[in-house]
Amino acid sequence: MKTSLWNEYMKNKYYKNMTANLTMWRTGCGGSQVWKRMIQARDLIEHQILWQARKGSSLVWHDNWTGLGDLYTITGDNFEWDDNYERIAELARNGEWKVAILKENFPIELVDHIISCTKLPNGVDEQDKPYWMLDTRRTFSVKTAWNYIRHKEKPNKIHTLIWNKGVPFKMAFMMWRLWKFKIPVDDKIRRWGMEGPSRCWCCERPDQETLSHA
Repeated sequence: MKTSLWNEYMKNKYYKNMTANLTMWRTGCGGSQVWKRMIQARDLIEHQILWQARKGSSLVWHDNWTGLGDLYTITGDNFEWDDNYERIAELARNGEWKVAILKENFPIELVDHIISCTKLPNGVDEQDKPYWMLDTRRTFSVKTAWNYIRHKEKPNKIHTLIWNKGVPFKMAFMMWRLWKFKIPVDDKIRRWGMEGPSRCWCCERPDQETLSHA
């Protein structure tokens, strides 16, 4: 992660001396609702960031350097993982994976994937580079992230009729309020403890102003 004033502020406020991937939102600890939503989004988005090895600075257990997700999550709760190896550079030597160490620490199917599909650290003095897996250009965008995490429902025919490019916004908003019974007629206002005229004098037989009457 690039160093910035915002990054340093968030780190010192919420996850100082902790791994960012494991930071949790706790009630009563000064965490805002915005921070809570960021944590929720992180748990979904983190697996879509692929860390491609350069000098091997990616975290072995908490970064997605295999393309399968972070190993802390995908190995499951019953797997006993060894935290003696912190960076993936420690799992390779002279352009080859340390197969014996891999077999000691990971399930055999994961070892096969690492050996055959995962790029080795190349020894250059450069931090591992993150790539966004949801875009063909591998560049992060809010649009792709939002489309990934949002809950999509089936298209609503009424919505398409109301929110239409041919309808002026103020009319569409009025129609939406009418559909949701949000028009401030007298019987609605009375529920809020406010008294109004309570009679529609535009009619020959005035009666209480209700939404159905309007």
